[in-house]
Amino acid sequence: MAQEEAQQRAEKPKKKNPVLGLSIFVVVVIALFFGINYFLVHNDIQDAEKQSQNLSAQIDHTTDTIEKKQRIPEVVLHEAVAFAKEEKISLTPVFAALLKDGGSSAALTGITYDDSGMQVKMNFSTLQDATKYQKTLAQNTDIFTAVDMEKVAAYTPVAEDDLASKPEISSTARYQAVFNVTLNKDKLQQAQQAKEGAK
Repeated sequence: MAQEEAQQRAEKPKKKNPVLGLSIFVVVVIALFFGINYFLVHNDIQDAEKQSQNLSAQIDHTTDTIEKKQRIPEVVLHEAVAFAKEEKISLTPVFAALLKDGGSSAALTGITYDDSGMQVKMNFSTLQDATKYQKTLAQNTDIFTAVDMEKVAAYTPVAEDDLASKPEISSTARYQAVFNVTLNKDKLQQAQQAKEGAK
């Protein structure tokens, strides 16, 4: 009899505990849920960090550009005064010619000088304005002995608010021209001496 009972027990299939199976299933589903959420959130965080870095780079670039533009008048003035002192000439007629001949669309953006002469940077609305400006300066032989256009580059001015959008380049393009100018120092020095003699 004991043998029969043991045989019956061996023949009966063991019942699986349904609570244990359900618990395992719930744990697997929860693990999958958190794993997928972690992966998605991690990707979102990486995207946000990349956007933050891009915005930071744009802000740094814009800040540098704004600082440079704010310093331009100051730098131009200091360089002009140093040049005038070194050459002992009056720069009033030089600046009068540079600014008068530029027209209403032109903007003086920089002046540098060395032993070979001055370099003038101007912004223009059109390329034709830049070439016309060069010809007009070259005709003023009382002030300039040579006016050569070294280079012209197109650029698109973009307002700080419009950095995110892509502006239409063809409709807003401007041109920056760099001119190498040789001053007629003899005539400018004579004018300066006459001015000092009249005082």
